[in-house]
Amino acid sequence: MPVAEREKVGIRTPQYNLNHASRAQAYREFERYMFQQTANRDPNVSLVMCGRCHMRGLEQRFREAGVDVSVYDVFDFDWYRGVPVEDGVRVVGYDNEADFIRN
Repeated sequence: MPVAEREKVGIRTPQYNLNHASRAQAYREFERYMFQQTANRDPNVSLVMCGRCHMRGLEQRFREAGVDVSVYDVFDFDWYRGVPVEDGVRVVGYDNEADFIRN
């Protein structure tokens, strides 16, 4: 959501991210905006890629609009190790934020 659009609905960047209540309200506005941008194109089939913090909110908006939705998160697959951590030359491990994300 462009900053100008955020400002129109009272979202101040980066202040919205300082507490849970303002972040939750901002996320609802972001998801409304993302949904509208997709719905305005009146597609038969769409692929919407978003961060997992918005996945369930967007899923709900599309379902409420009568859209058949399939949702996938890479954390749900056994093959996903996490974000590669490199030492400048090679991969030395993986940053798997699963505990943080799921709480």
